Amino acid sequence: MDYDIRTPELAMQTLASITGIPNNIWVYKSYLSDGNIDADYLYDIIEKYNGHLPSFEDLYLIISHITTSANGCIEIAENGIGDLQSAYRNPNSELRQFLDANGIDIRIDNSCLVHNGTYYSIEYDRYDCPWDDESIEYKGWCVGRKFYSDNGLCGFFAIDSERPYGGYVHERPEILYNIDELLKTNLVDEWKNSHTAYEIVFKIHSSELELYEQNNDEDEAKIIKLLLDAFYEMCSGSSEVHAQCKPDVKITPNKIISILPFDKWR
Repeated sequence: MDYDIRTPELAMQTLASITGIPNNIWVYKSYLSDGNIDADYLYDIIEKYNGHLPSFEDLYLIISHITTSANGCIEIAENGIGDLQSAYRNPNSELRQFLDANGIDIRIDNSCLVHNGTYYSIEYDRYDCPWDDESIEYKGWCVGRKFYSDNGLCGFFAIDSERPYGGYVHERPEILYNIDELLKTNLVDEWKNSHTAYEIVFKIHSSELELYEQNNDEDEAKIIKLLLDAFYEMCSGSSEVHAQCKPDVKITPNKIISILPFDKWR
């Protein structure tokens, strides 16, 4: 069973297919609610119209990942896409080749970055953040955070076409900003001038999704939260709904639905 809320129409279809409640009922309820609902509102609809909730394990999720490429994402189409660590460890990835060309050697297993013969610590400890945000230590810690904590493959269930995501992933990999801050280089501009944005749409099983894991939510609570996002997207069509894969999840080529140029955030 697919969960797809990339457009209001798809969100409406998703609500209907997951709950068994017809499209017209969801549209009617959206008019009554003025788009402002909570979990109890959903439960009331499901009970009143004899709907149901599937097992979380039965769900497959459609996600849009925004990236940039100078060659139409050829390597991704052939080999898939993974987290930041896997992208750097792959000698054929555009990120790795770009950093190699700029003399940047990231030694992930040793928590350091080498540039022009100088070693920089990128050791990361979430509980020991350097206090001075202008220091080399802090900027190295930020690079480490991307590689060791915030490295999972991320994307969107729904995209706000009018407002770019704050990480500016449609312009460059976020890690380049952090490396520029550490080394005082100009990698971001160099990348932006030679790469264009693409939207990679892929499908994953619910077990590969990192959804409110920190709250230890029960599966039914996760489904309800997904349905709330679907309802809001059906009503507004302008949601930004994040989707985060679990660490080390690999999107193999057979999971990729499409790779197309992306121009919504120009």
